[in-house]
Amino acid sequence: MQILDQAGFPIVEWPSTSPARMVPACAKFYDAVVSGKLTHDGNSLLTRHLSNAVVKTDRLGPRIVKEHRGSPRKIDAAVASIIGFDRATVSRDEPVVPQFFSF
Repeated sequence: MQILDQAGFPIVEWPSTSPARMVPACAKFYDAVVSGKLTHDGNSLLTRHLSNAVVKTDRLGPRIVKEHRGSPRKIDAAVASIIGFDRATVSRDEPVVPQFFSF
């Protein structure tokens, strides 16, 4: 990440364990799926990880989590999809100009 930051790419800290971030991101993802604005190609890993996720609802709202802390059933691809969708659909104050670099 430091290399990308030094190359001028925008880096955003996005803690997936933060309910304040995950609740609205999960809601946006869910709304897009239900409305048909977001689909996926049937990738088996993503399908499995979405199926492994459970919805936890508390005073902050609903978000996806593992069935229990030590569960071996992974949800990483589901979480990554939610974060990726959130970042891809956030409005930006200024356009991002990609820069090419080599490692």
